[in-house]
Amino acid sequence: MWYLMEAYWEKAFLPDVLWALGSTAVLGLSEEIVMKAGCGIDTDRIPMMNYIKTRVPRLRAPHIHGVLQDGRRNFVFMSRIKGEPLDRVWKTLDNTQKESIKEQLETMFSGIRSLAPPPSDEPHALLGGGIPRRCRDARRHVRVAELPIESMAEFNLFLTTDPNRTETGRLKMTRSFLSTDHKFVMTHGDLHPRNIMVIASKTLPRDVFTPWVKVTGLLDWEICGYYPDYWEYVKALHTIHPGDGFDDWWNYLPASIGVWPKEYSVDELISRWRG
Repeated sequence: MWYLMEAYWEKAFLPDVLWALGSTAVLGLSEEIVMKAGCGIDTDRIPMMNYIKTRVPRLRAPHIHGVLQDGRRNFVFMSRIKGEPLDRVWKTLDNTQKESIKEQLETMFSGIRSLAPPPSDEPHALLGGGIPRRCRDARRHVRVAELPIESMAEFNLFLTTDPNRTETGRLKMTRSFLSTDHKFVMTHGDLHPRNIMVIASKTLPRDVFTPWVKVTGLLDWEICGYYPDYWEYVKALHTIHPGDGFDDWWNYLPASIGVWPKEYSVDELISRWRG
């Protein structure tokens, strides 16, 4: 671990800033190592990510080398995934390239969704992730369930309950739209182009007119866990907004996560209620 800290201090004065938002940043320490530093980093999800990664051979995700804590600030050292975020190149890709990305993601997500959850140390804590296992709902802010959740009814109540908000008739109507017959699957929880690393190569193995695009890794596993089968789909579209260049993202999501128009619409109502 000390060699990682030495690399950190060397880079602290001339940092290779790969990403930054608020008090959280990702710094490149070398060609092989990055460090994610911030106050809101949830390191409790690392065991769940490792559980998934070791059981899905085709999944490409960072290897966690270690975690340091300094008060409220966490420093997570992990392997550096080659390439660049998909959101930086999405607008330059044609349909064939986007379909290739969809197929590559499918090989990963079909494996992820086939996994049973790891055993929980707490009774009735079936859904969610982390230690202790809890459900999370990331919208404008990240909400964490106070109690363990083991059923769709409890999950729906978690989504539509807030002690700081009045229980209105419209909220009750929205809650009545939520189904209770969903299956549960392992979920990444933030399938956005910014969390997908790719390499666009000028080596053209099959089609001389189409550059080859390879998915090299899937990042940001902080809200992964065991969730209803529709959750991956609605969360993949939650942070996609008109005019941001990803209006067609819905059409290139991996087939195994399904298409959930009703659930997406109801989730939009929940987001409006949350504000």
